[in-house]
Amino acid sequence: MRRVAYGGMFLGALAGLTLVHPAPPAPARAPTRLGDPACELPAEAAGAVGHVLVQYRVTETGLVDQARSVYAVVRPESARNTFVTSLEACVAGWRYRPARSGGRPVAEHLLAAFHVFDPAPAGAPRVAIPGGRTMPVEQLAQLRREKQSLAMFLLGGADFHRIAGDGYELRSDLPGDGARALASAITRAGEAFQAAFPAAPAAPAGDRIVLHVFGRQEEFNQVVAFDELSLTHVPLAGQYAPEGGLVYLSAGGKPARLAARVVAHEVTHHLVHGRLYGGTRTPPFWVTEGIASFIENLPGMDGTASGPVDLGTLDRGLKNDEGYTWRADPDRYLDEMDRADDTGGMASISELMAWRGSSGGERTLAYAQSWLLVHFLMNADAGRYREAFRRWLAGPDADKDGAALREALGMSSDALGALLDAHRVELERPTRPSRGSVR
Repeated sequence: MRRVAYGGMFLGALAGLTLVHPAPPAPARAPTRLGDPACELPAEAAGAVGHVLVQYRVTETGLVDQARSVYAVVRPESARNTFVTSLEACVAGWRYRPARSGGRPVAEHLLAAFHVFDPAPAGAPRVAIPGGRTMPVEQLAQLRREKQSLAMFLLGGADFHRIAGDGYELRSDLPGDGARALASAITRAGEAFQAAFPAAPAAPAGDRIVLHVFGRQEEFNQVVAFDELSLTHVPLAGQYAPEGGLVYLSAGGKPARLAARVVAHEVTHHLVHGRLYGGTRTPPFWVTEGIASFIENLPGMDGTASGPVDLGTLDRGLKNDEGYTWRADPDRYLDEMDRADDTGGMASISELMAWRGSSGGERTLAYAQSWLLVHFLMNADAGRYREAFRRWLAGPDADKDGAALREALGMSSDALGALLDAHRVELERPTRPSRGSVR
């Protein structure tokens, strides 16, 4: 028997390699797997290699049923049936502490990815992955190539659109008007980035971002779960991998206007990585997520606007389109920080600037605080701090903990926190009173 390590169940990201755009948290507490998840392949599959994605349901009692492969590539083809059915049977034998919602156990559908590679040569370069593990670089590259094949397989159909523009290629199964709105958001995000950082180096020759946008959440979940190597769960709406400039995101049945904002967010990640950090350094969480959220929430990022970009105006309020209602992110962010004030959960400025990102509930608050900090640096006091921020981004310390930026601003963490308090109050007016501290 050949023992196969389980690849991953939940949606997530490669630490340091992938940036994610969070989805609203699921209402149920996720099921908890019990016991060893490793599977064994029978002797008939010895020497076979492949990639298998299994979908299954964890019942209210913690048993598994409905285990079936939704994607499988196996070599040699003669081993496919044995390879796949043995993994399906293994998953069917897993046991869980069931998910709970409203204090009651509930059933939940999950995905598990398994990957069996040819052995890597001795001394082959390796890359770190979550959980203190490593894997060969070439195997990771193979995994990413297979992920693109899966994405294109799922996007194929009557509604598939491929739109190429300056520095991007959009692949989507949204109807034509929706796909065109996404393309407009890509262009608008580039214009906003250029307005915000006019001295940023130009993109390298041949630079291109490839976006895969799924009309249904189910297909997106399959693609993201396919190369899940994280050991913890992060619900996602979008995922950006700098290596190869690849984006995967879900419209999730939402209006194209809302999906276009997520597109603008992920495109901004690419611009930050390539143009502000040279494609080689890693930006701090607050920089990449703060800038992406700042640009995403400028007017016109829903694919509807043209003309000059106004960096000082926010998209606010309650929105309604195609029977779908949502609140603009800035209002949600301000509410999130208000709730954190009530529970004492706000990170200090020095903590936020040093934070590298992780999964869990604090991540949503970190997005809110990162957005507020970037909005402050770009717009507070009639743009007084904008040039200092730009110079810091162009300097050697932009991938560090932010101490050099605070020094360039001429203020301590406490002083910066007090100014951010005042900026938040200004953004909340006239409907909200002053609350708490972000120091």
